[in-house]
Amino acid sequence: MAQLTAVPGIGPWTVQGALLVALQREDVVLPGDLALRKAVQAAYGLDHLPSQQEVLDIAEKWRPHRSLAA
Repeated sequence: MAQLTAVPGIGPWTVQGALLVALQREDVVLPGDLALRKAVQAAYGLDHLPSQQEVLDIAEKWRPHRSLAA
């Protein structure tokens, strides 16, 4: 991930998405994805849009299948 995000124009969301979709990794979560953040908010009954860190904290329970849970 560090090597790819060093390329201008490629950020964490792009790399995580590639891991999830193209490489079919089973334990990837995209904490910056707005749709996922809204889904976590609805699923967990939060009164606020969770931060990226909150999504990561919640997603710990989903290991090792975070891709499928997301």
